[in-house]
Amino acid sequence: MVLKVKLPKKELEDISKLAKPLGFKNGQQFVEAATHEKLLALKKTLFLRNAKEIRNGLRRTKVSLPNLLKDFEKARRGARHRG
Repeated sequence: MVLKVKLPKKELEDISKLAKPLGFKNGQQFVEAATHEKLLALKKTLFLRNAKEIRNGLRRTKVSLPNLLKDFEKARRGARHRG
């Protein structure tokens, strides 16, 4: 898939200045790596936000860890026998 993005002149200048000193062959390679790193950071942020919501929800319902693990193990065994 190809995605064309217009960047402001300042960002293009920064990319040109940073790419080679950081070991990238060209601006394209730099942008691909920077985009990949940013996507990973955003995925981590989303994961942590969702984990916090789940944790808070479990606290509100006062689910105990032993009961949660027991239910998880039961569901896992059931999935193994179905699949």
